[in-house]
Amino acid sequence: MAAIGVKLSLGQLVLAALSAALLAGCASRLQVEGIAVQNSTLTFSGGSSGLSWAASSSGDWILTVGEPLGSSGVEVNGKAYQGPVNLGRSTSATITLPENTSATNQVYSLALSNSAQVSFLASATVTVDHPVVVTFIAPGGSDGGLDHGRSLAIDSRGNVWAAGWPGYFNGTLFEAPLGSEPAGLIRFPVTVSGVTALDEPYSLAADQQGNLWVANAAFDYNYNGTGAGQVIEIPAGSAPSSAPLVFANPSSGSPFFGGPRGIAVDGSGNVWVANYANNTVTEIPAGSAPGNFSPSVFNSSGSTSVFDGPKGIAVDSSGNVWVTNQLGNTVTEIPTGSAPATFKPVIFANPSSGSPFFAEPYGIAIDQKGNVWVVDDREDNGHFGASNTVTEIPAGSSTPVVFPANWFDGGAESVTVDGAGNVWVGTQYGVTEIPAGSSPSSAPVIFSPKLFGANTYGLNGISVDQQGNLWVLNTSQGSLQELLQAAAPLPFSVPPH
Repeated sequence: MAAIGVKLSLGQLVLAALSAALLAGCASRLQVEGIAVQNSTLTFSGGSSGLSWAASSSGDWILTVGEPLGSSGVEVNGKAYQGPVNLGRSTSATITLPENTSATNQVYSLALSNSAQVSFLASATVTVDHPVVVTFIAPGGSDGGLDHGRSLAIDSRGNVWAAGWPGYFNGTLFEAPLGSEPAGLIRFPVTVSGVTALDEPYSLAADQQGNLWVANAAFDYNYNGTGAGQVIEIPAGSAPSSAPLVFANPSSGSPFFGGPRGIAVDGSGNVWVANYANNTVTEIPAGSAPGNFSPSVFNSSGSTSVFDGPKGIAVDSSGNVWVTNQLGNTVTEIPTGSAPATFKPVIFANPSSGSPFFAEPYGIAIDQKGNVWVVDDREDNGHFGASNTVTEIPAGSSTPVVFPANWFDGGAESVTVDGAGNVWVGTQYGVTEIPAGSSPSSAPVIFSPKLFGANTYGLNGISVDQQGNLWVLNTSQGSLQELLQAAAPLPFSVPPH
């Protein structure tokens, strides 16, 4: 980002860097050269500052705003600022400043002059703080910590879970307990009889009871694991030394799982698993126990028209299950109440001509209105050609809407929604917010890559907690990062994935 400078300001103005952080709703007043400023320092989300001055003159008052380079969206008295504003004889005004998504504070200079008093000049500044990112580093270990992190989830108690996949073998799992400090990550070995049960943990989900579910892909990087893989449950309140519950394939017959890459939990507690390697989706009924469970396996009956490389999975509030098919470039809906023998899937595919809706669809999330959001995979194991876009399937519509690739720095990686319906996308280099109700012609909110540290490369996991903090899994740094109070709080139901 360019250094902060001043445009459209008077020669006498000097930018002042203010470091005190005040809440946007506070009533602090700052008297500077005749202008009283209410809310002289705003949080990074921006907001309004009230201006007033005590003076009399026969002329009109004129307000000039010096904006930091690259900023836009300033308003004076509810109207877009396009140059010095004639306020008439009024001795007050309201200035509204936009959200600051950069890695530095944005300082706006205000200059007040009067048409009848050429020598009169009063000035002040208003600062919009930059966002605050807290970085949690995984404890050191020979396994690589959170290197090549793939997924994160937030349970009903507010604990944050993150899975790593160092070197594409075995795996790691860490918990950031609610309220913990950056050094407070807890490693869960997840061992059975002294041997790790983690084998390429690809996706995480949490149910309403606080249990954590792990899709254990357990197949090599050349996708040769048709009958491999398990689902692991970490019961709520488990100690790191506790043995996990492992849901495995039967010793004979058709497998339940095959390289599971996606996992989600519906409102009834049923666990849904997307099996990438054998093109199936498996439902584990609520209350099931390892060794004595009867899952339902939905397949394509030998055809790839229904499932083809299923990867992402999510459940909407009506119980419909949505699956992204990375290899088939489609999205499949399994209607609520479906049974494997009779289910009638709804398939969203690319048009026969023109621009595609999907190109290697991967991540998926569903907002409170039932709109489905799909992330195209930027790059996966040498499969190139992904469009780097995000696609919305509006609730009740059969026509997807594609959002432009230039909104997503380096390509989209992960997606979630917050309590107000805003969509958050982890990209290769940072985070993009798609405000609720946006269309492809709207403007996104793009957070500076500098917020997440030097050489950031791949935010593979993203989620919102009950306090409105945004959590991302920074693959290149092997870290879990918290963007404080960036989003609208999400009351816990079933976290989107």
